[in-house]
Amino acid sequence: MCSLSDQGPRLGIEALDNDHRRVAFEFDYILGQLESDRYDVDKAYWIDRAVHAFRQHCDFEEIVMEQSAYPALGQHRREHMDLCGMADVLRYYVQNISADDLASRINSFLEAKTQHYRTSDQSLVDFLRGRYVIDSD
Repeated sequence: MCSLSDQGPRLGIEALDNDHRRVAFEFDYILGQLESDRYDVDKAYWIDRAVHAFRQHCDFEEIVMEQSAYPALGQHRREHMDLCGMADVLRYYVQNISADDLASRINSFLEAKTQHYRTSDQSLVDFLRGRYVIDSD
């Protein structure tokens, strides 16, 4: 399972780190249920909840980027759009594929999100640190 919710990498800006963990928790919950034999929750509800949390996270990051005049906002926003598209597709698959296949698709999304986190989100944090005085935790 690909997880950032517990001891995953941290960017060092508390608001962004907390938001990343919140999104990861939503997807981790679904994966935990899919991987257990006692999966009895409403998959569509939990996928909608996780996708909504991810979209809120992207909106939050984009507000931060706009307010700080982040020069790579356009590219970062395009990556968010691609990732949101991947997440939205999960809503279709939730009712049409097996639990194992859904877990595989969620993990593929999380791997793409993790790559974005480690590259584009890290670049954003580096920019913010250069522009503002930000303490690392």
